[in-house]
Amino acid sequence: MISILLLIPVFLFLFVIQFTNEPLDYPIKNISIPRNYDNCIFKFPRLNFQSNDTSYHNFIAVLKNGVDSANATVNDQVIFVVRKGQQFLYENYSNNAWIADGRSAYIPPDQIKQVDTSYFKFTFSKWEFIKEKDYELYEAAKRENLDLNSIFKKIQAKNGKAMIQLFNLRNSVDGASAEEFPFDFWALINLWTDKELSSFVKTLKGPTKKDFCKLLIDTTPLDKPEEYFRLYYPKTLIEIHIGKSY
Repeated sequence: MISILLLIPVFLFLFVIQFTNEPLDYPIKNISIPRNYDNCIFKFPRLNFQSNDTSYHNFIAVLKNGVDSANATVNDQVIFVVRKGQQFLYENYSNNAWIADGRSAYIPPDQIKQVDTSYFKFTFSKWEFIKEKDYELYEAAKRENLDLNSIFKKIQAKNGKAMIQLFNLRNSVDGASAEEFPFDFWALINLWTDKELSSFVKTLKGPTKKDFCKLLIDTTPLDKPEEYFRLYYPKTLIEIHIGKSY
């Protein structure tokens, strides 16, 4: 009886190990937005605070021949599992993969290969749009008497005024909040259809339209942002080109 009792902690330990190695199939809170710039999973080289980074490059990749699946991890925690034939965006600087639902994590470079194909559409279905009060961008919005979560919720409901509020917030961010802003902005943009986004951009005039169109390109963390817009936001891309002329 005593020997059985002594084995209970061992079974509990093995259970915990098994549980913690399961992929996280729920929205990730803040894990895809590292607080340390040097460890950013994906970067935005067209933004001013990252414009000096010439080593950054990303591309569409799949698992190399002979690799049927790969665990994508952050701090040894499995965030998701990539299967054979599944496409993901891979970043050479941090060796991280980003899948369509918005989750991103590390995959060893010797398990992947670059493929010459078009960008897939990001859905950000696993992105966490409800931010905690210690989230730097939440604090930046609060200093401007804005409720970031309320703004995000309204943008998800395709509210143009809320989109402008978030757009204007770009001038009030610095440090960590400046790193968080482009991730959230681009994720929210991808929730809108081409018709919805292009119709909204059409309502903008003068310098506001020019700056908003520039931000659409600058916050797209892809080597070829206009290709992505051409594929999934062609009407919006026309408005972006019009915005450049202001």
